[in-house]
Amino acid sequence: MELAVGLARVRTMMRLLDVPRDLSITAMSTLANLERLGPRRLTELAAIGTSPSPP
Repeated sequence: MELAVGLARVRTMMRLLDVPRDLSITAMSTLANLERLGPRRLTELAAIGTSPSPP
């Protein structure tokens, strides 16, 4: 249920903020986490599931 609520919020934010359509849900989620949590290493973002793991 938590995921559904989060996705609904992202969808609402997209409509309200008129986010460019070329951003994926993953990209928007990563940007939201960076805004909320501050600067993070790619490995930290990958650990919380918002970006792919580095090679």
